[in-house]
Amino acid sequence: MYAERKRYWIKKSFVIIVALSGALLNLVYGIDLWKALLFPYENPAVQEFIIGAVALNLGWIAVFLWLMFKPVEGRSIYLLAIVPILAGNVLHSLIHYEPSSGMAFSIVLNTMFGLLYAALYVVAFQLGTEEVK
Repeated sequence: MYAERKRYWIKKSFVIIVALSGALLNLVYGIDLWKALLFPYENPAVQEFIIGAVALNLGWIAVFLWLMFKPVEGRSIYLLAIVPILAGNVLHSLIHYEPSSGMAFSIVLNTMFGLLYAALYVVAFQLGTEEVK
């Protein structure tokens, strides 16, 4: 019984840490976007997109914080969050790709980071299946 409870708490801790990392990652992105919004160097049309991006980051922060407290009930959010992670990594790589720049290693590294992070979310989804017995 003790070993089973310990195993459960280790799994739950992993799921919570992954949710916290998602919230912190979105917080960092949100702060950078907020800076771009407060110190505008772009035209107003670009600022409208930045406002939407800040709102989306705040929304993801709220979702991940909720997931920390309800890891079993909200575990499908991990699978949903994989889509923007991978899409963002792919788009970032495509936008910054210049064949003559020698940035291929940077693009591969960024893609690998996105895949690794997505894999963490899949593991957190799988580990978040059981309740305390």
